[in-house]
Amino acid sequence: EKEHIQLPAEALFDVVADVNAYREFLPFCAGSTVIRRHSDAVFEAELQIGFQALTAAYTSRVTLGRPENHGSDDFGQWPAKPGAYSVRAECVDSSVFRMMDSIWYFSPRTDGSTDVEFRIDFEVANAMLAGAINMALQDAVQQQMAAFKGRCEAIQRTRPPPQRHQQLHGQQEGQQER
Repeated sequence: EKEHIQLPAEALFDVVADVNAYREFLPFCAGSTVIRRHSDAVFEAELQIGFQALTAAYTSRVTLGRPENHGSDDFGQWPAKPGAYSVRAECVDSSVFRMMDSIWYFSPRTDGSTDVEFRIDFEVANAMLAGAINMALQDAVQQQMAAFKGRCEAIQRTRPPPQRHQQLHGQQEGQQER
């Protein structure tokens, strides 16, 4: 899933990296908790998901990448993107998924907007549930993108606009033009 969004890359990255807040705005998320921090950039989180009558919990190892750190990032099947923020989540404990690996890339553009890319690869452990979960996750990806974008827009609206300190024609701030 790819989208061009008129929001700053770092703001979008911050919203996706804030796993503890997912339950407040993310569809199908009944609970989200960081359970262990390995460093500022790596932690484990438990998420509870619900699709109609099906509910399940799983634990992911989350790795946060900032543009200044990419180069040492090892994202396995997902390559690091120079200049981009990233959030990778790899399922490490689940009864529902045999494997689930996802990554968000937030590539800043010169106009202050962002190219957002979300990739997910998963395999359901229970063959009987696979059809229902596959269909639900296909829809969930688009809904998640919209939910993260909406959350970021709401946060941006509550922040005061940045103050600009511009100097006109070499004048110091506070001086008037004559």
